[in-house]
Amino acid sequence: GLRFILGLVSIILCLLPLVFVGYSMETKILILVYSLTLMLTSLNSFYLIIYQVHERMQYYALVEVVHKFAYLASVVAIVFFDLGLAMLVAASGGSLALSIGLNVIFSRRFAQPRLSLRVELDWAFLKPVAIFSLLAFLSYFTMQVNLLMLTFLRPSSDVGIYRLATLL
Repeated sequence: GLRFILGLVSIILCLLPLVFVGYSMETKILILVYSLTLMLTSLNSFYLIIYQVHERMQYYALVEVVHKFAYLASVVAIVFFDLGLAMLVAASGGSLALSIGLNVIFSRRFAQPRLSLRVELDWAFLKPVAIFSLLAFLSYFTMQVNLLMLTFLRPSSDVGIYRLATLL
């Protein structure tokens, strides 16, 4: 439940800067659709916890290899056939959906996860979790604020190239 709520908050935080930048409507819609993959990523990380608890990391490794290979193959095909940015966004979401589907299938062999929207907080761990989460957010924010500043100062292609370099 809390993971879902925080996923929604992260999507909202991703979309707020769109009000202030001069992107075309198509680009804004693609960013909106791509930001929805944050929720899928959050759901996918839920299964990592299941694999860790049951000491079945080989399933996680297999799913990650399939996910990365499917994404790479689709991106290569999209670039080769010059299908455009919308197809790249679709490839990202599609490979992530494939990963979640495999996680659901594999995890049922040894666990029956219940996904719910109920929020259950363990107050003893809330303070340390809040501190580490805040530190992680601040670290991520300081790493990404330069992209926002570049958005105001440089063309979109330069920002995209810089973003690609920060991912490496």
